[in-house]
Amino acid sequence: MNINDGLFEVLGGTNVENLLFAGNTAMQVFGTLNVGDGSGAPESARLYIGQNTLPELPNPTNRRFLDIEPGGQMIVRSDAEVLIGGGNRGTLQLVGNATYTQQGGTVNVRASFQLGNGSLATVNNGELNVGVNQSNGGNSITFPVDVTAVTRFILNGGTVNVGDGNSSFGSPTAAGNFGNGNNNPAFASANYASLEITGGTLNLNGRFTLNDANYRFIMSGGAFNINPSGDQDITGTQNALSFNRGIVQHSGGTITIVNPNPNAGGNNTTTGVSFRTSPLGDPDAGAFLTGSTTQANINACFTGTSVIRFGNGSSTTPGSAEGFEVCLHPSHTYNNFVVNNPSGNNRFVWLYTPTNGQTLNFNGNFTVTAGEVRQGRPATPAVPNVLVQGVGSGEFTLGNNALYRIYNVATGNPAPIYGTAATIA
Repeated sequence: MNINDGLFEVLGGTNVENLLFAGNTAMQVFGTLNVGDGSGAPESARLYIGQNTLPELPNPTNRRFLDIEPGGQMIVRSDAEVLIGGGNRGTLQLVGNATYTQQGGTVNVRASFQLGNGSLATVNNGELNVGVNQSNGGNSITFPVDVTAVTRFILNGGTVNVGDGNSSFGSPTAAGNFGNGNNNPAFASANYASLEITGGTLNLNGRFTLNDANYRFIMSGGAFNINPSGDQDITGTQNALSFNRGIVQHSGGTITIVNPNPNAGGNNTTTGVSFRTSPLGDPDAGAFLTGSTTQANINACFTGTSVIRFGNGSSTTPGSAEGFEVCLHPSHTYNNFVVNNPSGNNRFVWLYTPTNGQTLNFNGNFTVTAGEVRQGRPATPAVPNVLVQGVGSGEFTLGNNALYRIYNVATGNPAPIYGTAATIA
């Protein structure tokens, strides 16, 4: 089916209260749905499905407004506009090995974008908006648990906006996590699920937790912005970014935690944290990470030109009394860190390790452009004796609107140790 120009409208009734069918529209097995041909003006080829559906609050019922059946494909080009659903209802589902390719245009999925076992979604350009209306976190990009075939979401360019503030990238049946915390599929086996970012921008209004032996986070470029607050906020039992179990290969691009957690995590090292990492190890044995898809315990999770940033330099949204909690396991070598919080309450970065007396190694730059960093955590859990050490050619830099507090009480030099002299503006 080709929609090269004009409007193709399905279920276009005004103020539809409820659509009872689980799947209202489907592209047949091995069928192809082309929206736009790349030759027209922006949004001149339009597909609308159930755009007048009213919202259902606080929790919308899952209604699949468009299914791409196994072997089928949906291709969206630069002159396309796609609107699936209305309010906070209307899901796009890829069934089995169906594929979705976006070369440009604008796509608005009011509820969720669901991948099935073996699905492939690729965004090369344009804008994809998924579940950005209020939904109590239920709408997002979702993956199956225990995938039985290679299942991937790839961002090469363009912009993907997901969620309403407490959404998660993952499975609704696994507490919203990317994976359900087991060894199925087994680590290093043929089947896996992956989020891959080579370019473009992924804005996730909510949280991301990697939590399965053969689930993968792979980022070599672009931007991944995580904002745990919005129309709704994540709770104190949830983390903004948690690499808990699986494969992490962050070799380029910038991850930004835009705002600190709005709700405190109860003074522990595992919940309510802005960024946390599990130890290096064998993901098939439990909550461990590795930087290799085939070998356990490979210290290559954070390499190359990768950057992790706390604050974007403009947001002033206040955090909880715990600020940006950053609990890092010392078995990893970290790369480039940037802190940029020129204003706002409780936007300090609290940098510590799960246990006391540990050293965090950084291969790249540690730059405090603006704002406050607290090295060590004197409150419960008390882990004040945390050392920061540069092991590469990076620099430690403090900007002219920066504050670095050291809570160490152990003897010796508690200040960050870098081979290149620190720059203090």
